[in-house]
Amino acid sequence: MSYKQLTMAQRYQIEALIKEGLSQRVIALNIGVHHSTVNRELKRNRLDNGEYYASSASISSRLRYQYKSKNRRLTKIHISYIRKHIQEGWSPEQISGRMKVDELKSLSHETIYQYIYHNQRSGGKLYKYLRHKNKKYTKRSAEYRSRGQIKNRISIEKRPKIVETKERVGDWEIDLIIGKHHHQAIVTI
Repeated sequence: MSYKQLTMAQRYQIEALIKEGLSQRVIALNIGVHHSTVNRELKRNRLDNGEYYASSASISSRLRYQYKSKNRRLTKIHISYIRKHIQEGWSPEQISGRMKVDELKSLSHETIYQYIYHNQRSGGKLYKYLRHKNKKYTKRSAEYRSRGQIKNRISIEKRPKIVETKERVGDWEIDLIIGKHHHQAIVTI
C-alpha cells in the first residue's frame, strides 16, 4: 500500500467515528486506510485533553510539514566529519551511511558530493580524495566502438597500383570473420 496523506473529508470521518466510540481498526476500514494510519493520525493530532478535531488536526499536519527540518544544511560538525572521512578514502555513500550509525543527522550522498564540488570550485582539494577523482564515467559501449579497428591503418584505396596486378608474392588480401559469441572464426587469404 503506498502512503497517501489523509484528506480533510477523512479527518472529519475520523472525528465523527471516534465520537461514536468505534475502534481504530473499524475507523480505518470505514475510511479505506490502514489501521496504523489512523493510529498515527490520532497520536500526532490529538489535543492535550485527548480530544480529536479534524480542523485542528489539519492545521497541525500542515504546520508540521511546513516546518519539517530538511537535511539540506551542513553544520560545522557535518563538514569536519565529511573532511575527516573523505581524506581517509571513504566514499560519500559510505559517509552518508555511517552518519546514521554515529547518531549524526544524516545527509544524502548527493549532498556530500555537492559539498565536495562546491569545495573544488572555491579552490579546495577534497575532490582529489574521491575514488574516481571526479572523472566522468564513460559507458562501456564507447569501448566497443573502437574494438577491432587497426590503429594507423591505411585505406585499401591508397594501396599501390602494382598490388592490383597480383604479380608479386606477398601482396595478400586478408579477411577475418568472427562467429556468434566469438566461438568460431574464418580467415580468408
